[in-house]
Amino acid sequence: MPVMTVGEIAQIVHGTIRGTHQDKIITSIITDSRQSRDGALFIALKGERVDGNQFIVQAILAGAAAALTEETELQEGLSAIVVEDCIEAMARLGRYCLEKFPVKVVAITGSVGKTSSKDMIAAVLAEKYSVLKTQGNLNTETGLPITLYQLKLEHQIAVLEMGMQGLGEIAHLTTIAPPDFAAITNVLGVHLERLGSIKAIATAKREIFQGLKAKTGVGLLRWDEPCKDFLLEKLAGNSYTYGFSEEADLSLSDVISLGLYGSSFTLHFQNQEEVRATIPLPGRHMVENAALAAAIGYLNGLTPEEIALGLSHVQPVDQRSSIQHLGGDRLLIDDSYNASPKSMQVSLDLMSEVRSDRCSVAVLADMRELGEQEIEEHEIVGRRLAAEGYDYIFLKGALAAALGRAALANGMPEDRVFFCADNQAMVEAVLKTIPEHAILLVKGSRSLALEEVVEQLQQSWGEGNA
Repeated sequence: MPVMTVGEIAQIVHGTIRGTHQDKIITSIITDSRQSRDGALFIALKGERVDGNQFIVQAILAGAAAALTEETELQEGLSAIVVEDCIEAMARLGRYCLEKFPVKVVAITGSVGKTSSKDMIAAVLAEKYSVLKTQGNLNTETGLPITLYQLKLEHQIAVLEMGMQGLGEIAHLTTIAPPDFAAITNVLGVHLERLGSIKAIATAKREIFQGLKAKTGVGLLRWDEPCKDFLLEKLAGNSYTYGFSEEADLSLSDVISLGLYGSSFTLHFQNQEEVRATIPLPGRHMVENAALAAAIGYLNGLTPEEIALGLSHVQPVDQRSSIQHLGGDRLLIDDSYNASPKSMQVSLDLMSEVRSDRCSVAVLADMRELGEQEIEEHEIVGRRLAAEGYDYIFLKGALAAALGRAALANGMPEDRVFFCADNQAMVEAVLKTIPEHAILLVKGSRSLALEEVVEQLQQSWGEGNA
């Protein structure tokens, strides 16, 4: 981020300085007091469970130069910038950084596949440009500005993930970083409990198209997206499609699974150029994400050969279909970050590709926020596990229990289905039961924290040979 003084930041965010000299230098922005260091500005956010204002003193004592807060009654001597709204103040700072370092903005949203697509796009563009990309889950009204604070003079493109929980959120994010290119990976029933219908979810997602830079912006979409026509209704710029259809602007063909080592395929471009490419990420679902990355690379002037090279450099993302080789020749597919009906089926498709003759194990937790369809969607998974002959199923959560009952009703032996009260019970049951040479899929909604299960299994079994 640009080096700024407290006074300059106060002016940008329309704040009032308290207890500090306005010439004090700010070199970084933090929202966690434990990350305090010299020159940091600690933003005291009020969350559902934690109020950052309770940690202002701790942040200052640990070295932060000042705090940004909505609180007007501060302890005597504390250095702070007081604002009416911390979220809006962060947005203003994010906009300022983007004005200071004007880069092209590529924005990605979608029900599933945002993070994988973002990483592929960044990897492709990095073959020609200096790229800043969203790290971790910094895709919200607080996370997006934090990403923009990392902009430097050398950056040419920012690849930004935009998440949402409801209407208006993506629209707000596009006011902070108006996209030159915006992509919607898909529209699925991931937030049905909150939004109530697929159409409402599509309405929220298409805000990213409405936020495109007028006339010059480009919106990208899968050719066979069921909501395609609806999503394109309010497109502020031009459209570009990708997918398996020959009618798409960029199309895919001749996909070959390489098992654990990814997939190879042919990319066909509008001017009759084509190239054979490989991604080192397993699963057919990753191929369409690669096509999106190729499309954005092509629209930004990369050659087909540069695009293929960039795709070959893509690295797996932790907790998202990441393959772990553990002791006893066990394979663990860590997809613990989140779960939806579509992503669950995609993960099971990947298991079908790579399980071979291994003992097959599903370690699953609830899929949340599905509304009235929650029981039915879990039963679909249970029936599939039974039909495909999984050896063991370990389950956590009331909804996952419905999955287990469906599996039992469709032929799974009772001694192969384990209903676990918590993560520790799940780990103990897996360690006690699973033999060597097994393959395990670990997947559940974010709130169930199955990454804890993955960590304990890694610690218990140790690292294996790739």
